Formats: sequence, C-alpha cells, structure tokens
Amino acid sequence: MLIVFVSTATLSITIFIVENLRQSETKRIRTRCLYLAQAGINQALYSYRNTDRSGNGTFSVGQTFVGSDNFTLGGTDADFLMVDVSVSSLSSSSGTKNELRNVWLQNVTNAKNIIIQSVTLSWNNANTSFLTSIIQSGTVIWSGSVDHTGVNNLDLNPDVTLSPGSRISLRYHFSGDMSVSTISIQYFLSDGSRRSETIYPQADVKNFTINSTGRAAGSNIYRTIRASYNSYNSTPAIRKVFEYKEINVACNPITWKCCNAAGTCY
Repeated sequence: MLIVFVSTATLSITIFIVENLRQSETKRIRTRCLYLAQAGINQALYSYRNTDRSGNGTFSVGQTFVGSDNFTLGGTDADFLMVDVSVSSLSSSSGTKNELRNVWLQNVTNAKNIIIQSVTLSWNNANTSFLTSIIQSGTVIWSGSVDHTGVNNLDLNPDVTLSPGSRISLRYHFSGDMSVSTISIQYFLSDGSRRSETIYPQADVKNFTINSTGRAAGSNIYRTIRASYNSYNSTPAIRKVFEYKEINVACNPITWKCCNAAGTCY
C-alpha cells in the first residue's frame, strides 16, 4: 500500500512540475512575441520620422527578422492612408467660401500603391449648398450635385492613385457658402477598406495606423499590436501615438494583411 501511495504521489508531482514548466515556457514565448510586436511599431515610427523630418515620411511593411525571431508590419490601405487636415481651408469664389482646399493625402508606406475609388461627403448644416465637383491637379474627377446628407458614394474617374510615399491634395467645390459647416468624408479604397475623417474645419490631425505581429522561432504563438499615430509636426505634444492596443489578428508576411481566424482583416 505504501509503495502504491508513494508511486502515485511521485507521478502527481511529476505531472505538476511538467505542466508548470510548460506554462512558464508558454508565458515566456508570449512575452517575447509581445516585445517583437512592439519593436515593429517602434521601427515603423522611427523610419517614418527620419525619412522626412517635416512629418511626411514613410516606412516599410512586411517581415523583418530579429535573429531567428521576426515581426511583420501590415494593415489595410485605409490604415496607410494619412489624411492631413492641419492646413485645410475654404477659398472664396464669387464672394462666397465654397471651395475646400489643402486636404492632403499621403501614402505612408514605401512599398505599395493606395487607390481611392470613391468617396462619400457629408456636412452638418442643412443649407442649400450642394457638392458639385471634386478636382485633382486641375482635372475634374467627379461632377454632379449632391446634398449634405452623405447618402452618396461618388465614383472617382479616374481613381486616385497614391504611389509609395506620394502626397496629393484634392479640392471640393460646392454651390454655396460652407464657412459654418463641419465637413466629413469617407474614402473607399480598392482593397475594400474605408477611412473616415472630418476634413473641415482645420485641425491638428495627420493620422495613420500600423499593425505589428511578433513571432518567436519554433512556435505558432503570435501577438499583434495596433498603433495609431498623429504625425502633426508643429506641436510636439500632439505628435504622438494616441491609440495603442493588442488585437487578436496575425499579419501575413507575404500579403501584409492582418486578419483574424474568421477572415476579418484590420
């Protein structure tokens, strides 16, 4: 009886030790993956801030090895579309402030094109003004007449293509005075993602988002950090990461998409 008891006790202790070691090893790997994900975010922001000190830099996406471990930077086109409304303004035509200018768009990656296929605009005052045209570099890429409700999806012709690192400005022409309006927009990108922003009145906003997945060698464990950054350069207190959280997705080192098990991508 004593021998049976000792054997059972020894087996129980052995199982406990093995399980405890397994859990400790899993925790260690998870911590390493988190540090790798954080390293990816830091690298992207360092690259962005140092390729152009004025606050219009770029960073690389994809996989980077740290020894045998790695991190992958990725996201949707909407994540990589930086909307700069820090100098947006209304210009006068025929005595009324009816054209919104200086809303700058930038592709913050140095690796892929971003294509804007359509937009939806809305504004908060139900006046008699209508949006009548959208202009890029002197070329009208949409014309018509839509009201303030935002129940529209305006197809741009041609699409607006931002090559890696490029920066452009669109003009929005209205039929009447828009000086008391708050104007919002939603951009529809070719990868199916969307980006919403208030583009007037002017605000100290130059935002983009980056996802980073850390993976440890020899393990299927991963952890992903999502960070949103305001790169507005004139005020150091504003130039910072304003959202930083862990999300349950994995960034693909080939496609750069960051998706969960259900196929939803961020």
